[in-house]
Amino acid sequence: MAGTSTGAALDALEELEETAKPFLLLRGVYTRPLTDAQRDAIAP
Repeated sequence: MAGTSTGAALDALEELEETAKPFLLLRGVYTRPLTDAQRDAIAP
């Protein structure tokens, strides 16, 4: 990871880790994406 400072690089690494968690936990498990209506209902 790279960043303008050690703190920025660590923040980017943490973000990558959090993004990877669901992928690793759900590997091989069937998932169903939200429909457009469901997505719109939870959008801010």
